[in-house]
Amino acid sequence: TWQKVGKTILEEKDFTSPATFVTISPSPMKSDGKITLKLEEKGVVEVVVMNIAGSRLQTVASGVFDMGQHSWNIETGRLSSGVYICSVSIAGKTTRTLFTLQK
Repeated sequence: TWQKVGKTILEEKDFTSPATFVTISPSPMKSDGKITLKLEEKGVVEVVVMNIAGSRLQTVASGVFDMGQHSWNIETGRLSSGVYICSVSIAGKTTRTLFTLQK
């Protein structure tokens, strides 16, 4: 099920997370962007950019992160204009947010 969340679309399939929010900005991107999330507790996080077919293009962040707000850059230099998926896994649960790149 897809639902509108701010300026992105969020798939909430079996997603319960120790994060209170996940945002991608700007929307749409014209160059590099930023993903921000706020963890309610320390946990294992992986942030990946994929093409619309689901192929992994870039690992933005991977590791154990402390409680609090975290931000990472999404590097778009090697990406062409189009729609991409930002997959965020936290403590084994995954959500995917679509974002648009317009160079």
